[in-house]
Parts: sequence; structure tokens; C-alpha cells
Amino acid sequence: MPVLKGAVTFARFRAERTKDEPKDLRRSLANALRKSAFEALDPTGDEDRAAGWVELEDTESTELSPSHFLFGDYMMVSWRVDTLRVPAPRLKAELDQWTRAHEAQHGEAPKRAAKKAQKELILKKLRRQAFPATRTYDVTWNLETDVVFVWASGRKIVDEVVVALEEGFGLRLHAQSPGALVERAEIPKDNIEPTPELFGQDVVSEARSRVGA
Repeated sequence: MPVLKGAVTFARFRAERTKDEPKDLRRSLANALRKSAFEALDPTGDEDRAAGWVELEDTESTELSPSHFLFGDYMMVSWRVDTLRVPAPRLKAELDQWTRAHEAQHGEAPKRAAKKAQKELILKKLRRQAFPATRTYDVTWNLETDVVFVWASGRKIVDEVVVALEEGFGLRLHAQSPGALVERAEIPKDNIEPTPELFGQDVVSEARSRVGA
């Protein structure tokens, strides 16, 4: 939870609002969050990934009432991602065990269709025994300045959160990284290349000349 503790790694954006501000901002924000609130994975289902909004201070809670996500001028929430993975070695071991038992009983290897069906049965059984891995990524939005921070470094998760914010809140987010700012300003690349001074080349050259002298 980088907002409260931990390493500080983030992506910064400027939010452009594409809709008129609602009469009741608190209710509007709460409704938008709840529409994309986190829903736990169903161990008996087929989905192996779930993502959605949870409260910043209680990542098990999807109540998302304004008193739990509004802090002064800031909206603060977390984007929770759960993934369910069945260990491949465990799946293979159980399938191999079934295959050997089938060969011993029937005197021949199981047909491809039968093996595939058995694999699905084993996979479903192991899913019910597995525990999902949980990751959370904090998001802060200053409602006065419209500066948004996504407290994550991975491009894939940042893009996912950006889509959730844009679609859920009627925003267009503009990246505020140095590279993005330079691109929008149409500054020639030659004007932003590192100088020798940045890497201390002038100091190195002077030191070498002194040694040579």
C-alpha cells in the first residue's frame, strides 16, 4: 500500500473531465466505484482473474461509501487484482497418475478425448483447493487539481487502471511523464538528449588531463 507505506513508485496523470460535474459528487463517485467494485473469484468457475475497486484501508471491503474513500480533496481507493493459478507440476502429476492407473486397468493408454476430460476434472478439483494471489494498487485523485496518481510501475496494470478510471468516471487521462510531456510539446529529440555534463564527462576529461600532465 504505497500511499500509506512501502516503496514509492507511481504513474502521474492529468484528468480531463468529459462530463459535467454532477450535482452530488459524493454519490456519483460512490456509484461509479461500486459499478466496478471487486468481486471475488468463484473457485468452481472458469475465470482465473478478478479485478475491481476496494477501500484503501480495508482491501476486503467493497462498501465504498464516501467516508471511506474521500479524504479532504482526494479520492483514495485501491484497485485489487486476484489471480488463481493451479500449479502445473501438481496438475501433471495427478494426470500422470490417472494415466498409469488407466493403462493398468485397461491394458492401453487412454484416448486423447478421455485424457482431456480427465484433465478438466482434475483442474476443477485443484481450483477448489487453491487460494488466489492478491495484489492491490493504490489510486489517488485530487478532485481540485485533477491530478491522478496510480501507485504502480507495471505498464499493463497502469493501463488497466487508466481504462477503469476513464470509463467509470468519464475522464480522459493525460500522462504527465517527462517523455509524454516532451512528445505533446513537439520538442525535437536532439534538444533533450543527455549532455556530457549530465554524466560527468567534463569532470572525467579534466581528471584524465591532469593525470596525463
